[in-house]
Amino acid sequence: MIVGNTYTSACFQSLVSGGSGEYSFSIDPNFPLPEGMILQTANYYDTFYARIKGAPTTVCDAGTIRIIVTDSEGATAYIDMAYG
Repeated sequence: MIVGNTYTSACFQSLVSGGSGEYSFSIDPNFPLPEGMILQTANYYDTFYARIKGAPTTVCDAGTIRIIVTDSEGATAYIDMAYG
């Protein structure tokens, strides 16, 4: 990732299936976002979405971001995204 360039990922809803009820999305603290990037979540018509967006503020070497997806019953799954 280049410092100051703005990035927006695809929505993660399309990568999630199964589970029960609503989904929540969070970042695994062991695989954090680069400084300046955020996890944006939204609910549109009872469908839950998440994406990563922002502009890195520091030099980012290659790495992995892990998104934790949790359904309404507490079951979890993971989405790993490589960057570099």
